[in-house]
Amino acid sequence: MRTFAQQVISDETQRTAWINDIRQKLEDEKWNEVLSDPLVIANKDIKTTGGKVNLYKYIDDRKEQIDYPLFRAKGYFVGSGAIESANIYIPQRRLKLPGMRWRRKMPREFFLYAQD
Repeated sequence: MRTFAQQVISDETQRTAWINDIRQKLEDEKWNEVLSDPLVIANKDIKTTGGKVNLYKYIDDRKEQIDYPLFRAKGYFVGSGAIESANIYIPQRRLKLPGMRWRRKMPREFFLYAQD
């Protein structure tokens, strides 16, 4: 969402306000309001090349995956995309540090230790 906003809103204050508004709508399961947002509609046919983001297509394709009220009602934690990416990135980084040696059992123990 932030990448899309950076593509279409130059003023940082307006961009931050727009992101917060869109985020709140998604958290309240109002993805249909997001899809009808003028900025989202104006850029719905954008090609996703060169790092560009088509927010309309992204949300439209994932409506069932962003049912945050349902997930919270079931007790699931809803994290940001950056947090979700960190679940993959950080363990890989730590396991691949220069000079590291791992036995077969060690990564499991490492993760248990890292949770403390």
